[in-house]
Amino acid sequence: MFRYIRTITICFFDILCAYFGWMIPFSRHPERYPLQYRYAKVRKLTLKVTKYMHVDIIAKNPEILKTPRTYVFIGNHTSMYDALIMLCLSEYPVSFVGKHEIRHMPFFGRIMKAIDAVFIERDNLKKEVAVLREVKLSLKEKKMSWVIFPEGTRNKNPEGPLLPFKAGSFRMAFDTDTPIVPIAIYGAHRPLNTKYRLKRFPIHVSFLDTITPDQFKQQNTVTIANHVQNIIQDEVKRLQVLDGHLLMMKTDKKKR
Repeated sequence: MFRYIRTITICFFDILCAYFGWMIPFSRHPERYPLQYRYAKVRKLTLKVTKYMHVDIIAKNPEILKTPRTYVFIGNHTSMYDALIMLCLSEYPVSFVGKHEIRHMPFFGRIMKAIDAVFIERDNLKKEVAVLREVKLSLKEKKMSWVIFPEGTRNKNPEGPLLPFKAGSFRMAFDTDTPIVPIAIYGAHRPLNTKYRLKRFPIHVSFLDTITPDQFKQQNTVTIANHVQNIIQDEVKRLQVLDGHLLMMKTDKKKR
């Protein structure tokens, strides 16, 4: 609990100024401001909050984010922090496909709207089609990369198996010939959960081998969804072991 109080105390003025200074206008009228400008503002605040939350992002192959090329990033999902990680790591704009409920979340919802995130209503097919059409157009015009969490909801058991990947999440990459980059994330469930009492919170992120259109065009969305789920699951298991070793080493150092 102390870390939350500390973070809010240190960042209170920045968050307050950001909320009334640019979050509200950006989220209400994003078309009035350049995307790069909006994204830079969101990223700067995210980096600051992450720093004071004592989060350490340990990234494997983050070089893929150093180029402006357009990708569809596909990752596992255990926390809202999954999205914040991508904002911290990518200097180039990325946005997200999320559930409709996120739109109404204080602060987080406004941040997502400020960077052109789109929100899907699962029980409204007409609106879902319209949203996916918007993302496809963005990908075709190569405006920015998109992050999708195909489990469809947060996995509340981060130590267990991934939830089934929805094949429809891959349709946008198929229809626009956009390369797919699988992402494995472990540890994002801890910073916002008060039961984890760590001085620092390691979050492991692995950017796995890019799957090009030439590779996935030979398969259907169900097959590629299963394949991506399997390779992310394998990498998450590796990250869990690595994380355990790192935490054990820190414990041993304290005892000496």
